[in-house]
Amino acid sequence: MWKGRSQAGSVARTFPRTQPRRYRSAAAGEAIQCAPQFGLKTLTAGAFAHNEPSLKLFEDFGFERWAHYPKVAELDGVERDLGVLGLRLDDPVAGAYRPSSCGLDLRGST
Repeated sequence: MWKGRSQAGSVARTFPRTQPRRYRSAAAGEAIQCAPQFGLKTLTAGAFAHNEPSLKLFEDFGFERWAHYPKVAELDGVERDLGVLGLRLDDPVAGAYRPSSCGLDLRGST
């Protein structure tokens, strides 16, 4: 079993709690919009199951709960479950995802 502190969660590192929800939501939306330009068809996300705000953030973008791993980590002395969410970008039934323009310049610098 992995033992660590709560900041070790990838969601927390990607969308820090110190940022207001609107910024975390904007960052997640931008990542989803840009994913097809990288050839991605499926996105996955992991969040500790007790972290309902993170789970809701992903579900608001159409992610579905795909897996549940019980007691995979110990955070601050408490065993925690991990939820895995997924989103198929090419599935119109997937939910809220609707492709639009990506704000990233993928041409590279010259």
